[in-house]
Amino acid sequence: MGFVPTASAQTDGPRKFAVTIRNGKADTGSIRVTQGERVEIRLMSDEPAELHLHGYDLLVQVEPGAAATLSFVASIAGRFPLEAHHKGSSAKARGSHAPLFYIDVYPP
Repeated sequence: MGFVPTASAQTDGPRKFAVTIRNGKADTGSIRVTQGERVEIRLMSDEPAELHLHGYDLLVQVEPGAAATLSFVASIAGRFPLEAHHKGSSAKARGSHAPLFYIDVYPP
């Protein structure tokens, strides 16, 4: 039997993470992944919000008591902020546009 490279031995499933947002703050500062990986982030929040992953231009709505999932392939290397653009129950409520956390995508 020949040698199986580590990259080939990995499963095809996504890298899974869970992040909870309370009082406008995430329970992590960053998530680290490798370029080319499939990523799945389960998000829970204590208030409704529209979350935006910059660089990948992905949006996800979160509601209190319900998990939302952000799934993507980490195709671009770099550091990408995830921000709340609209939060709270009011239609006029706006996010601070300060990053809740970062997704750091490193080259293989």
